[in-house]
Parts: sequence; structure tokens; C-alpha cells
Amino acid sequence: MKKLTLCLALCTGILLTSCSDNETTKSVIGLRPIYGTIDDIQNFVKSTEARELTSVGKIYTYQDYLFINEVGSGLHVYNNQDPKNPVALTFISVPGNVDIAIKNEYIYADMGSGIITIDMSNLDEPRI
Repeated sequence: MKKLTLCLALCTGILLTSCSDNETTKSVIGLRPIYGTIDDIQNFVKSTEARELTSVGKIYTYQDYLFINEVGSGLHVYNNQDPKNPVALTFISVPGNVDIAIKNEYIYADMGSGIITIDMSNLDEPRI
């Protein structure tokens, strides 16, 4: 019986001393995701006046339009009814854009690590 009492007292002592208030907090440096809503994305994707090409990327034609990617910035949109004389219409700002595809009046554009869909019905006011 003495051995059991001694063993319980020893175990209790070990358990109580292992739970101290001397815990330290460590800082961790890293990245955390930032989530946004459609409204947040809509604030980034805007149509502005046509501007000069500076960093030309991929070129895409669809119906009477010519789209030229401005690497990392967005899309230049041209009226291409006369391919010898395309007319600049607008620039659609899409941060992080590198590539696009178009199907059934919708532009599929990468925006950083995601993809957005832009309705082509009114290129002056792009609707996601």
C-alpha cells in the first residue's frame, strides 16, 4: 500500500510540475490568403480609355474584335472590321492577366491565380 501511495504522489507531482505558465508565444512570418467578393473583383476590373501598347502579350480575334493582352495589366480591345486599320475601342483592366479565351460572348481571363468571366455585351462597362 505504501508503494501505491508513493507512486500516486510521484505521478501527481510530475503532472503538476509539467503544466507551468511559462509558455512563450512565437511569431511566424508567412503569407495568409485574402478572400474577396464579386464586388471587390468588380472594383479591379474596369474599362478605361484606349491606351498605347507597351508590353504586348497574346493576341486574340473574335467576330469583329481584336483583343491584345497587356501582360499583367489587362486587355486592349479593337474594332477589327477592317483588319488593315483596327480602331482602338477601350482597355479593360484585369490585374495579373496573361491569357484569355472567348466563347459564346464571354471572355475568360486569368486574374492572378484565378479566372474571371466577363460578359462581352457591353465592353465599355465590363460585367463579371
